[in-house]
Amino acid sequence: MNLLEFQERFADEDSCEWYLIQLRWPDGYVCETCGSKEAWYMSARRSYECRHCNHQRSITAETMFQASHTSLREWFLALYLVTESKKGISVLQLAHHLGMKDSRRAARMKKRIQQAMTARNERYLLQGFVELDEAVFIENGEHATVLAAVSVEEETGHPKYVRFQVVENMKAATLESAAVSVIDPSSDIATDAHPSHNRLGEHFNEHISCKQEKPSDAAQYLPWVHLLISNAKRFINGTHHAVNHLQGYMEEFSWRFNRRFCDLFQQILVASISYKPAYRLQ
Repeated sequence: MNLLEFQERFADEDSCEWYLIQLRWPDGYVCETCGSKEAWYMSARRSYECRHCNHQRSITAETMFQASHTSLREWFLALYLVTESKKGISVLQLAHHLGMKDSRRAARMKKRIQQAMTARNERYLLQGFVELDEAVFIENGEHATVLAAVSVEEETGHPKYVRFQVVENMKAATLESAAVSVIDPSSDIATDAHPSHNRLGEHFNEHISCKQEKPSDAAQYLPWVHLLISNAKRFINGTHHAVNHLQGYMEEFSWRFNRRFCDLFQQILVASISYKPAYRLQ
């Protein structure tokens, strides 16, 4: 969907509301209290009221948009801008396109969007054959260690899904905990021969340790994880330049890559209605 099509489809607040309603209740609204399908919509309150038990339900309740004073139209445009470009969009660019004088509001919106992406990422673990390695990124001007894992399609040799996890250090226990949080225990994993990887075989079906004599060996033994680490660095350095919450950007990169063959705008809307933030956004 190009920008003109987006503007025509979501020309006003009403069109955004009805799209959200259809996405949440594709078979029609059903009262969560009594199960009745008879209800009327109160547009002034953006809520349904059941004809039988009078229970009211906001169309943004239990979603990313709950308790936000920002219009749905502005939210939808922000979601479109975030997902439209393959390289993503920086907070300053987002604020500019939304006409915000204060970029801090755009930063809060971007953070909430990344949290919705994170919630979707955390629903799944990598499975099958997984390449695993660590890399150094920059967060708040300081070096930060990130564990990267990529599942590989064994028949084609192509990457399927990726997950990143910021870790405090390179200690074995820290890396094991991070690996277990993103990889299914039935998986076979491949790593380099770093001593911190020695006990990973205790947590997964099989651990293949690839001893590398020189840096160029990485392209042969662990090609995909190193390629995606490189791509993630370009994503951050090329678009965002400097980040304060590295894990959020790692989650955004993973979410985008894992859905590279999907309609990202539709996917982020699905993520938005299934994520309830823990804080209020103005």
